[in-house]
Amino acid sequence: MNVVLVIQSCPWFRVQELLPEIKNRYSGSRMWLLASDPPEESEELFERVLRFPKATKRFAPLRNVDFIKKLNRKYSPFEAVIFIYTDPVGINHSNMRLLACQLETLDIYAINNRNEWNKVDREDFVWDLMEEFELTYPAIAYRFFGKFIKSYRKQLNITINRPPKRFTVVTNSLTSGGVELLLYHQIKALTDQGYEVQLLAGSGGLLYSWFENLPIDLHVHHKEESEFDVVTLRLVPWLVACMSRFNPDALMVYHTLPFVPALLAGTICQVPLILRSENSVVTTGYMGKRNDMRTKALGDCYDGTFAVSRAVAASLNRSVRDQCAIIPGTIAKPEHYIGIEPVKIDTDTTIRFLTVARLSKEKGIEILLDAATEVLKDFRNIEFHLVGDGGLRNQLETKISELGLTAHIHLHGFQENVPEHLSRSHVFILPSFHEGLPMAVIEAMMAGRPVIATEISGITELIDSNTGWLVKPGDPE
Repeated sequence: MNVVLVIQSCPWFRVQELLPEIKNRYSGSRMWLLASDPPEESEELFERVLRFPKATKRFAPLRNVDFIKKLNRKYSPFEAVIFIYTDPVGINHSNMRLLACQLETLDIYAINNRNEWNKVDREDFVWDLMEEFELTYPAIAYRFFGKFIKSYRKQLNITINRPPKRFTVVTNSLTSGGVELLLYHQIKALTDQGYEVQLLAGSGGLLYSWFENLPIDLHVHHKEESEFDVVTLRLVPWLVACMSRFNPDALMVYHTLPFVPALLAGTICQVPLILRSENSVVTTGYMGKRNDMRTKALGDCYDGTFAVSRAVAASLNRSVRDQCAIIPGTIAKPEHYIGIEPVKIDTDTTIRFLTVARLSKEKGIEILLDAATEVLKDFRNIEFHLVGDGGLRNQLETKISELGLTAHIHLHGFQENVPEHLSRSHVFILPSFHEGLPMAVIEAMMAGRPVIATEISGITELIDSNTGWLVKPGDPE
């Protein structure tokens, strides 16, 4: 039966955009659609419209085996199965790949957000299956992973009887955040002291060129910046291949996101020392229940854990917390701030508020815009300056324009000269929902600028009622 099954795994407008190309490539074939909530017009565009099981926010293949069997029994074989990624590489689309690989079909294609047709390799089926197992049954998955890692490492009984000289560091991305800047300077310090370093990153970002200029073995899975959880279980074979060539003495996992894949890869590669640097408070509210669960369930599989603040250490599970070393981190140098003049506020002139942060949800920038809108109704001599970049930039620019506040709210993008921006500001604001030990607040204090920040763990180690103003997170008033 010459049927092409198109699976809607993206916004509907993308299906509409790509359908002419799909029909052209498979001219003469019948077009069917499989979707959760297809719009009425889909009946006109497709010969037949099939529906996923009801009440399905994200289709879970492992919970819907009978549904997949029914598709095969009633409708297969298909000429081709096609679904559409919302990013370049299909992050969080393991469910679609797993579904497609279980259908009887000649071809399976995934079209990414650059309109590239990628043939889905059935050889990755095992890793997609493990990823779906983790997503669908996390508690069981982490018990299994934990037992495997502990028993395998105990069986190998690998020890290192000298200080490590070769480090592999795994991180999620090389975007322009404080965590990534700190990582850059830590790796630079290691290489300056003669250590050999390999850096494995899930995605690139604004700091890619910085790391590229360091004398390190740098590998990035895909160079486009991503705000998503890039280092998934599907990247374990890539991590293993990179580590096997480098043969490190120690592995440092430098982010919560690659927590499990990097741990598995390090175990498979028999790395003697596996360490973890935690820079963010482990909370369900910020990272989600699954990330919180895996971090606490598998934390004691590492040989050592480092935290940037007491708040971060306190958020870990007890078995890790008692052995966690607290190493506060900042790259701010006092000599860069010595010449900054004290604050002088004249209400008859422009008053400048500064925020230095990545433009992402957890930084609360949208709340800051709401607060700025209210303030500017009564005080027109105020400007808000935002230094930083991120996935929300286009959305924020649109909102600022729609509010008619482009003369008062300025986005400067990523900047290296933070001390210069602080010298021109009067007050520093950080409206975050989530922090570890915010470097931007430390820099503002070194510049002698008053700080308004949210009352959350990490910030309260730096600011109290005597040194600044603390406000409720998420409250623009």
